Amino acid sequence: MDRAVSTTACDMLTLRAESDPEALAYVDGDHEWSWSAARTVVREAAAGLIALGVEPSKTVGLLLANRVEHILGDLAALHIGACTTSVYATASDDQLRHISEDSDIGTLILDSIGLERFRATLASMTSLRLIVLTDDVSEPGDLDCRVITWSGLLELGRSSNDVAVQIDPDAPAVLIYTSGTTGPSKGVPLTHRQLVAACESASQHFSLPTNPRFLSYLPLAHIAERVCSLYLPLHLGGTTAFCADMNDLLPSLQRTKPTMFFGVPRVWEKIRSSLTVKLSEVGEEQRRAVDQAMSDARTVALARLNSESVDPEMESRAREADQGLFAMIRAGLGLDQCAHAVTGGAPLSPDVQEFFLALGIPLHQVYGLSETCGATVSHRPGRIKIGTVGEPLPGVEIRIDDDGEILIRSPFNTSGYRGLSNEALFTDDGYLRTGDVGTIDGDGFLSVTDRKKELIITAGGKNIGPNNIEARLLRSSLIGQALVYGDNRRYLVALVTLDPEETQRWLTSRGVSTASDPAGHPLVAEEIERAVAVANRAVSRVEHIKKWAVLPSEWTVDRGELTPTMKLKRRTLHSNYRNEIEEMYGEP
Repeated sequence: MDRAVSTTACDMLTLRAESDPEALAYVDGDHEWSWSAARTVVREAAAGLIALGVEPSKTVGLLLANRVEHILGDLAALHIGACTTSVYATASDDQLRHISEDSDIGTLILDSIGLERFRATLASMTSLRLIVLTDDVSEPGDLDCRVITWSGLLELGRSSNDVAVQIDPDAPAVLIYTSGTTGPSKGVPLTHRQLVAACESASQHFSLPTNPRFLSYLPLAHIAERVCSLYLPLHLGGTTAFCADMNDLLPSLQRTKPTMFFGVPRVWEKIRSSLTVKLSEVGEEQRRAVDQAMSDARTVALARLNSESVDPEMESRAREADQGLFAMIRAGLGLDQCAHAVTGGAPLSPDVQEFFLALGIPLHQVYGLSETCGATVSHRPGRIKIGTVGEPLPGVEIRIDDDGEILIRSPFNTSGYRGLSNEALFTDDGYLRTGDVGTIDGDGFLSVTDRKKELIITAGGKNIGPNNIEARLLRSSLIGQALVYGDNRRYLVALVTLDPEETQRWLTSRGVSTASDPAGHPLVAEEIERAVAVANRAVSRVEHIKKWAVLPSEWTVDRGELTPTMKLKRRTLHSNYRNEIEEMYGEP
């Protein structure tokens, strides 16, 4: 069996275990699993599920942080012919209940924290027949369904007959639930064959080597993290390490030294902010040297991207900085061996992309949806065009509809949402309607300008995309988040939050050691005013922001203002800050 004939995730695991059994597959804390050991655990867990009478027709849910049991439990479910779905650990009771009812979860794998948090909701999940606890809890409490520990499941599997199940490549392997930014989340079924095809396409596009290293830290309910943590390592034979807490991201990066690393734009923005603060703490002379090195490196890197000539002296200085200061920074971040730094899921500020480009960490933007198994368009190594999201992956066809909507046709498009009418999802000739608006330039690079459903229609009837304006506001180092509003209004307004670390550094550099209310500080107000003016100069008059407000705290997932992948939940923000919005319009 080779990669070309693998048609299921189970095939890929078998290939890995047979072709390189002792190669390192997973690292979780102090524990390691070879591919052979991982396959043994998966088969034991699968046999245990069969012995317990788990029905393949019912979905196996996973409500876990990033840990090895999440991957092994998922693969065990696939080996009995079931479909899986991962639930965000930050989900509300209503969200868990919705996903459970929509996907028909019969078995749920979770830890004791999830058990206690969702105990009442679990009791109301009528389809739930079995809970598998990854912790060896002796007293799970009174539940209407059967409860077994992970170790108990494996023990049961070892004492059971290993039942071979024929897996249909065209059967759903996973249900990915959309982020629900505009309404209830929808289940996106993706088949084994689609996932294998997506991995093959991505590995060709990026020229990925065998045996890469990945760090799993974003929620596995997100398609990008699933591809990077589960499917691509199976396809390529790489090693996946786990980081269960985002607060441990930096030490996890330093330990793992991933060769491929995916981060949503907010992750890269936070890394840049922390770096900027640390670099500002050096002496004045050193700070000037760092600023000069960054300026040289940025100029040289951009010139290379655009095939322009470079001043030899500047190129020499940039090379020296790359081999010295920037090499130390990359090592300190744990990204000194990262050949493929990838970002997607939301717009990325060109300033952030240029910052990392100067450091020798070129960010490859990707564009895709849950409905397309993740990435369908991406930059390739050596072919990055800032302001775009790249070129189509092998097998992907892109076209722009008459109204500007991006349409995608590929072997890894979903067949449609679970349990819903899908007539409006596809064109007559099989292209998927993405709901995004964009353009394709003469070199074949795609730019995504906005979401159709997020377009603002002003009182004057003008259609305005907020994402482009918000991205321009985010070029200010002080602004951490931005939302533009103006539906049925005479002009646009903006709500912004501050980047705490960068704002404090910025104030300190201006002689303000501490500020109890940075959002209300007059110097901050002046800088935000300047940032708004700069953004306004880059857009048409009707897109100008007339008024703005700085909020006292950042928007969070916990308050329901962001999705787990850090996208703005606009309806929630409009509701939560209705008074601030109305005040900018001078209305009660």
